[in-house]
Amino acid sequence: MLVHFSKMECLGQDFMVMDAVTEKIFPVPEKISKWARRCTGVGFSEFALVEPPYDPDTDFYFRVFGASGQERPLSGHASLAMGRFVRDRRLINRSRIRAGYNGGLMTLDVSDENEISANLGLPVFDPSRLGFKTKKQEKTYILEYGKKGVLVSVIGFPDVHVIVESCDLEKADAAGMGQALAALDRFSGAPQVDFMEVINRHELSLRSYRQEKGECPSSGTGAAVSAVAGFMHDILDSPVKIVSRSGTEEVRRNNDGSVSLTARVNFVFSGMVEI
Repeated sequence: MLVHFSKMECLGQDFMVMDAVTEKIFPVPEKISKWARRCTGVGFSEFALVEPPYDPDTDFYFRVFGASGQERPLSGHASLAMGRFVRDRRLINRSRIRAGYNGGLMTLDVSDENEISANLGLPVFDPSRLGFKTKKQEKTYILEYGKKGVLVSVIGFPDVHVIVESCDLEKADAAGMGQALAALDRFSGAPQVDFMEVINRHELSLRSYRQEKGECPSSGTGAAVSAVAGFMHDILDSPVKIVSRSGTEEVRRNNDGSVSLTARVNFVFSGMVEI
């Protein structure tokens, strides 16, 4: 059976998005990994699937899978891509969307033709919820790296992120330090590692390391947690412009403590694949 898909792009990350609301689609890891191949498949960073809502108070249920076909927690940029997808496919006629996902609930604003916003919810600081071994919750922790260690923030969204503030981001060994920190046994699973340099109170530069990918061109959740770390340490004010090597996005802190991410999402092409 042939099914439709759209290819979307957001700050250097690309997504294959499918509609399981009007078509019968059941994600199979072997199929997803085959489609992910850039020479013989569609080629993408992540596979995103829009399903009917599990909760009657929501409009859709969003799911995200890595290129290996394994389901992942929240992906900021994939969420924005799915927001544009449901608007482009006319699956909803409102600009405000409520979507469930495997970490909770998010609200999206798709009123702009290209720039999509998503309220990603509340960040998590409790180490016990993050699977992070430490005596008590702190704003800053020392992790083992080299002879002196490194000062970091540890925040969940909902994946665990380690945030390192750098004075010179261009010279930072993001791959080497990221790999070392992600391998520490103080975490129940490999955390994502983000390196931030504060430019001013409304702007920061970002580099992100992921154990399965190495250094990434950008990260939506990495942008969100880096801004949250800056708010927590009173070195940033909302809204914050996040500059990565592939472009810019904005993070805003809402009155209830939740965090919203806004970025440009580009439609690349559409097609059909056999499922």
